[in-house]
Amino acid sequence: MADPQVHASHLDEAALMTRPTAELGRLSGRAMAIAAVGILAAIGGYFAAPDAFWQSYLIAYIFWIGITIGSLAVLMVQHLSGGAWTMISRRVLEAAARNVPLMAVLFLPIWFNLAKLYPWAHPDPADEKMQEIIHQKGAYLNVPFFGCRPHGFDRRLNKADQRHRHLLNNESAGDDSRHIQDVVY
Repeated sequence: MADPQVHASHLDEAALMTRPTAELGRLSGRAMAIAAVGILAAIGGYFAAPDAFWQSYLIAYIFWIGITIGSLAVLMVQHLSGGAWTMISRRVLEAAARNVPLMAVLFLPIWFNLAKLYPWAHPDPADEKMQEIIHQKGAYLNVPFFGCRPHGFDRRLNKADQRHRHLLNNESAGDDSRHIQDVVY
């Protein structure tokens, strides 16, 4: 006679491996409705108070880029340590880390509205104090260098994300190679 505990663990494993497509479809529809309301509220906020909108957009961008980069960093540390301590959260971290290209696109509104967000981008020539500060920090506070930094970060993050996906594909195919040199450059 079969052990009931072994049979129960087999059923639990099967339940974990099935994908809840009906539940995901329902959640997807709700998420799209909430996103549409959020987008409409953002458009209304843009027309009601454009300066506050761009400041809010910058804060939201910093929040989401932090989650994206942090997820990629945790995944790289997991591969470096070779542990199984992130197996539960791995898929969520992978999904968050794959937003790197999206975050590059979402940076474009910030780039095109630098003058509204940062006073050093287009300073008032009559403001002598601001001119002095910009002169002292001119190597760092200038528009071309500001544009190069995110581009360089994005290229490196995309490269790290692609290498991480390559490692995951190797793991999925049964190749248990854990070469962190392939991820970190």
